[in-house]
Amino acid sequence: AHADVCFANSTCFDSTLIAEMADKAANMRSGSYLITFTKPLPLDTPFDIIDKERRKMSWGPATVYIHQRR
Repeated sequence: AHADVCFANSTCFDSTLIAEMADKAANMRSGSYLITFTKPLPLDTPFDIIDKERRKMSWGPATVYIHQRR
């Protein structure tokens, strides 16, 4: 709840772990950011995707999602 920016290298996270992370992240304050790789948060979260772009990583390309808490 005290973080303004949270990063999850979530490329290998399964849907259950993504959902659990989203539940915890819902406690972040309005205006804060959550950055995920490869998979966005579920649509039923209080976050908006404000940017999405494909980037090169050491293991290969990944989509970077920047979510902002409403």
